[in-house]
Amino acid sequence: MALGGTFVGLGIGGILYLIHRFFPTTTAIDTALTLISPFVMYLVAEHLGFSGVLAVVSGGLFISYHSHQILTYSSRLNINGVWDTLTFLLNGFIFILIGLQLPYLSRHFTNNTIRDALFYGMIISVAVIAIRVVWVYSINYFRILIHKRKPLKDELLTNKEAF
Repeated sequence: MALGGTFVGLGIGGILYLIHRFFPTTTAIDTALTLISPFVMYLVAEHLGFSGVLAVVSGGLFISYHSHQILTYSSRLNINGVWDTLTFLLNGFIFILIGLQLPYLSRHFTNNTIRDALFYGMIISVAVIAIRVVWVYSINYFRILIHKRKPLKDELLTNKEAF
């Protein structure tokens, strides 16, 4: 499922790359294609029995990596504005949905469910904080291993910055 979804996303991303590269497009067409493409990637991958999420991620990363080659400056500015607005609206919609569910959840809470919710919330919080600390401190060593040359001193985080 994972490999198939990745290949579907890269394939559709490649098709979009060719469309942008070889056909004349306007800023409006570029924006429309970037809005429609995640849905197409997801639906095609799910229809074929693959991971739709991985298709969207891999295709989106492919298009994003090549955006400087296939999109004009004005298209990139317009697309960023549209996606920023869409993200803002969707975040607001999610908080509205959470707010609508809150009265139902609070009516059905018991002492056991509150205790369980706090327990699992603490476990998840500690795990996320621990993973974040390990990642931030180890990123300097990953940079040294990945680069063939030694990274410049200003590229590495100091212990104070990492903390």
